[in-house]
Amino acid sequence: MSEFNPAVGQTASLSVTNNNGNNSSNNSTNTSKKKGARNPFLELLRKSRTTFKKQIVRNAQMKKSAIEHTLKLNDKDSEEERNVFLANFYDMVEYRLLDSNRFIKDCARLGLTAFNVAQHVVFDGNKKLDEVLTFGLEKAYGNEIFKMRESIFTKQELEASKILPVQSDGSNISTGLDGQAA
Repeated sequence: MSEFNPAVGQTASLSVTNNNGNNSSNNSTNTSKKKGARNPFLELLRKSRTTFKKQIVRNAQMKKSAIEHTLKLNDKDSEEERNVFLANFYDMVEYRLLDSNRFIKDCARLGLTAFNVAQHVVFDGNKKLDEVLTFGLEKAYGNEIFKMRESIFTKQELEASKILPVQSDGSNISTGLDGQAA
């Protein structure tokens, strides 16, 4: 059954219940909205944030502990998975935030180390990262900015996790940003 609502200018669908108690109006929209496979890196970050939010003490060391804890909970090879996670984390810090002139200028103006702040932004997820890149650090975080002085990981920890590309003959090469072998 349908009724026309002149104020809205469209037909509004009325719900009809059939004999077995199910709603007969478009059951296909009520099905599970399960999306395809999630990005393992982003899923691990999400789980780490959930763990972190349950903690009383919330600092950089606790964020690192939440990540380490979440990595240990997975059934996969923990050392390899840790390296893959840290390599992805480093890429997000380096190529999404530290490549942004606005982000670098915001950090310098506020007297903060851009590398440290970038790690906290990445930990907070893509939505927050996009907000920082669009609106700036102060608008995205307000007074919370000053809780980002400490780094979550050292630069050496993140750089050490980088997995070198493998050539067709199985040997590793190190390439610079220009694509030339180092």
